[in-house]
Amino acid sequence: MTALSKMALLAPVLVTRAALPHLRAAGALHGHAALVRFGEAMRRELYGSGVHVASVYPGPVDTPMMATTRAGADLGYALRPVDQVAAEILAGLEERRIDINTQLPERREMEYLNARDPLALDAALAPKLGALRAAVSTHRGI
Repeated sequence: MTALSKMALLAPVLVTRAALPHLRAAGALHGHAALVRFGEAMRRELYGSGVHVASVYPGPVDTPMMATTRAGADLGYALRPVDQVAAEILAGLEERRIDINTQLPERREMEYLNARDPLALDAALAPKLGALRAAVSTHRGI
């Protein structure tokens, strides 16, 4: 990797890290997912420049980061193999998709329900809330 390509990778990472507090504040104020809106803004700003911006939703992936979670398939957190998720992300990038969602169908359905009717999702999750909290209580993702 050349010094220029390292800078090309490092610059967006550092800018994103610096912007996160502002994105979170805007998300809390406006009720939107800040990184999704940030990606949309970047995609529009870079339109025609040859830079492709995609939002990736990998869902739970079987990585060391997830080793401490006890939330499993019964709670909607089935871990998927890294190689499968990576292949789906690469396929989405090759297809130049702007939203790449590699989550299992039941997780996607939860997202769609949340977008359409957040109160219905709240009601669906309510009976599992105690189990969800217990399952992630010892999780240290980072």
